[in-house]
Amino acid sequence: MKQLNSKPIIDFHTHTFPRNISLKALESLSNTGHVRYFTEGSVEALAESMEKNNIDCSVNLPVMTRLDQVVQINDNMIKNNEQMLDNGIVTFGGLHPKYDDYKAEIKRLKNAGIKGIKLHPAFQGVHINNVLYKNILDAISNEGMISIIHCGIDISFLDENYASVPELIEVIDEVGPEKMVLAHLGGWQAWQEVERDLAGAPVFLDTAYAFGPVYPREGQENIMQFKMNLDNDSFTKLARKHGTDKVLFATDSPWADQGEYVKFLKNCDLNDKEKDNILGLNAKKLLGL
Repeated sequence: MKQLNSKPIIDFHTHTFPRNISLKALESLSNTGHVRYFTEGSVEALAESMEKNNIDCSVNLPVMTRLDQVVQINDNMIKNNEQMLDNGIVTFGGLHPKYDDYKAEIKRLKNAGIKGIKLHPAFQGVHINNVLYKNILDAISNEGMISIIHCGIDISFLDENYASVPELIEVIDEVGPEKMVLAHLGGWQAWQEVERDLAGAPVFLDTAYAFGPVYPREGQENIMQFKMNLDNDSFTKLARKHGTDKVLFATDSPWADQGEYVKFLKNCDLNDKEKDNILGLNAKKLLGL
């Protein structure tokens, strides 16, 4: 990967799919969640979006919804790691909580140069405070790797919150993991609770899918329950209470427009140092770039 400049923009939360299935996957997920997507979801499309919006680096986060996907998807991440790095994309691996040989898989990923692991309680149907996740998070931390967790409800699974604020606090208190990132600012659509009870914890929060309007899928406008994410004042207040040295710029591309998110962050009521930290300096340090 090319050398980053002194003040990079790093998108810490994106998703890609193999080009031959990306549109099919996005159509299915878009229909379930009733929201639109902004690129075709491939590595090439993400790279094009990054170039268009002057984003220096993105982190790709695979999600394992089934046990049988763990080795296959991680194999693909390892195989394509160099190609992604050439496009400015740092790929993580993933794990499923019911995968028994998790310690060996974590070591395999680390030895292949993978810096972190994504966990998605909602898509995996297991609450984050389950001992299975606690064991995995402890093992990730012991290897000095980054863990990143989908937090709050998922727009495709509105009936149950698999990573609530109280559950996350329990995990942090019991496991004490280093380099833990809580996606969606610690809990999608539960940001008042995050600000009250979680802000200031020794973890990172990413901004994925947290700003501005939620864009409905065409023809499903009446189904969409969520019209807006955080506004300027709410984000600024939460970021400062948590500590702007522990907030990571992230979009959730292809589910959000990278350019729109850069514009939001640059125009928010933070000072230049706080913006530089969030836009890339915090991530650059965490990723060791």
